[in-house]
Order: sequence, then structure tokens, then C-alpha cells
Amino acid sequence: MLVDRLTDRGALGPGMPGRPDQSLELELAALPTSVAEARRAARAASQAWDVAHAAEDAALAVSELVTNAVVHAGTPLLVAMELDDRNLTVAVSDGSQGMPWQAPPSRTREGGRGVAIVSGLGATWGVVRTVLGKTVWMNLTV
Repeated sequence: MLVDRLTDRGALGPGMPGRPDQSLELELAALPTSVAEARRAARAASQAWDVAHAAEDAALAVSELVTNAVVHAGTPLLVAMELDDRNLTVAVSDGSQGMPWQAPPSRTREGGRGVAIVSGLGATWGVVRTVLGKTVWMNLTV
């Protein structure tokens, strides 16, 4: 499973051996431009893997996860996606031990909805601590 491999390698360690053909890894800096780059990659991968119906949900999920990593971790990050028979897994690893949390709803605050969006999109989601930080992941049922 993708999350197990990311955890085993410490989230930001060397490459993943034995990856399936339908997987993607993208190393990004903690920059606002990385969000758009990750979103484009998620859409392109979904199209290439014949799960175009999940492309916008995958793009939104990766956008929220990368935004959280850029804003809250500020460390290099790794975006990983993998498709199996039932799920498209989206995972973002960063170098922070800070855990994501869901902010209470607010009409005046600009941010704070990322965890709610990801939990609403995914069949399952979670966070795993790693040696170097954490990996936040979610599965979209395809």
C-alpha cells in the first residue's frame, strides 16, 4: 500500500522500490506555486489512468493537502498518487510533526476548511507519523 511505503521510507527518503505502473511521485518545495503544479499532476494522472471521472476530486484533494503542507509545515513535500482496483490514493508527506485538525466553521475566516473538504471527498482518510514528519492520505473510490 502507498501509505505503508511512504511511512517505511520516512516520508521524504529515497525512491519507492516496486511501484506499480499507475503511481506518481512529485517532490515539491513549500511554495504557493506547488499547489497548482500538484493539481495539474493529479488531473493528468487521473486522465492517463482512465479514471477521468475522479480527476476533479483528486485535484481538489491534492490541492487542499499541499496547501496545508505549504502553509503549516513549510518543508519540502512529496505528493504521491496510486491507483488500484478500487481506490485512487492521494498522499502528501511533509517534514512537520504537526497534525492536521479541523477548524470550526467560520463565515469570516478565509482558510480552515481543508480537512473538512478532504474528509468529505474521500472514502477514507488519515494521517501517519513518519520519522521525518507525517503523511496525510485519502482514498477516492473509483
